[in-house]
Amino acid sequence: MLNLLLALFCWVLLSTIAAWCLQRAAQRFSALSNWPALAPLLLLVSLLPFLPWPDSAVHLPKHWSQQLDHGISPFLALPAHPGWVEQQPLQALLPQLATLLLALGSLISLLLMARQWRLWRALYRLSAPLPLQMLQPAIQDDPALQRMLGQYPALQLQQLPVGGSLFVSGIRRAVLWLPEWFWQLTPAQQQLLLWHELKHLQRRDPLWLLSWRLLCALCWFNPALRLLERHFQQAMETQVDGWVLRQKPKQRALYARTLLQAIRAQHQATPAGRWLQACAGSGSGAVLQHRLGQIMQPGPALPRWQRRLIIATICTLCLPAWAIKTELTGLAPSQWLAPLVQGKVGSWYGEVHNFRQNKPHSGVDVIAARGTTVQAVAAGRVLLAGTGSLHANLGNVVLLDHGGGYQSMFAHLDRVDVQPGQQVDAGQVIGTLGNSGRTTGPHLHLELLLNGQRIDPATVLPLDQLQGATGE
Repeated sequence: MLNLLLALFCWVLLSTIAAWCLQRAAQRFSALSNWPALAPLLLLVSLLPFLPWPDSAVHLPKHWSQQLDHGISPFLALPAHPGWVEQQPLQALLPQLATLLLALGSLISLLLMARQWRLWRALYRLSAPLPLQMLQPAIQDDPALQRMLGQYPALQLQQLPVGGSLFVSGIRRAVLWLPEWFWQLTPAQQQLLLWHELKHLQRRDPLWLLSWRLLCALCWFNPALRLLERHFQQAMETQVDGWVLRQKPKQRALYARTLLQAIRAQHQATPAGRWLQACAGSGSGAVLQHRLGQIMQPGPALPRWQRRLIIATICTLCLPAWAIKTELTGLAPSQWLAPLVQGKVGSWYGEVHNFRQNKPHSGVDVIAARGTTVQAVAAGRVLLAGTGSLHANLGNVVLLDHGGGYQSMFAHLDRVDVQPGQQVDAGQVIGTLGNSGRTTGPHLHLELLLNGQRIDPATVLPLDQLQGATGE
């Protein structure tokens, strides 16, 4: 749980830096403010390093656990520090409380979204449905607009009861919301606005905006998402404006006057109308003013090679996070050692014995004199050390994480010489051989795991020098 919180913190930090850099760059280079794909790209780049990739999804076997689940988080393979949990129970509750707070905040945000949805439905019931034929005067002399409108035969027209600006909504059923002042425009102005809103439907922008709202509600603790959503909304509107002007290149001034009327109407809208526009993502006054500036003085578009260069540059933002994760998780060891300098294998992996109720042996038993030093089979970090964390039958236990998904578990130790969280080198003494727990005599029980699954230690460790004995 502590590892999950650490991963969330790193993601919030990285995404906030990325969003802040995007905001600064968009103010300096106007072409970036017209590129909506930048926002989801930065979100993906900031999130990728912290996804639960298979090579870091390491968990302890279920039968090892006695009361606590000390599985390693699939987000970051960091030690669970069971000794710290047992010695300081009050402080150990802090990660659980933080997780509970995050979940509670997400639940409250979702409840607020549900309340907005109910208010939306109430406004929908108060609005007046209009027949599609009312748009006929505006589209009768524009065959291209007629064809585009024909792509949405189930399109609904709704008269806004609270004022505001024109916008579209809906996913399964598209709805075009029309304010009263729309009917006071000239047919040419109505055509421009219809081109704009139908293009939003074609691009599935209402679905994108809903996805952003859900993400912001679930991850309310990350302020970067609000900044990225704002950039996406502004760039989306500006990009659609540019597309409309490419269809109607001679009507730039008329389009700007129409947008000015929309700005005035938004300032004159009732609070309910402004709330409705905010929920629909139709744009704030600042967004409309930015759109007006881009219409009157359009900036140069980014060439394809520049976009590719920017994408490559953004992807390099992953490298520091990958470096941090690699440092924490570690790579698979390149060299392995035997757990004892001298000893004999008494029972191999997979052997069946009456002592184990005819169940296949889950590891390797190495027989040696009591008090023989046990060494780490590879460099790694101590996850568990001592008794009380795993099953009592295992006695004194040391669990090491070696990175790359590899873990080794040493059981029935007589003495433990390491502490949870300690970094050990290959060959470093971690304890002495004994017969703690449930045993028939002094020996070392060694298990090796890869991505949470037991594997035969003999396939990785140089145990051939320990051959020569059978039985426990």
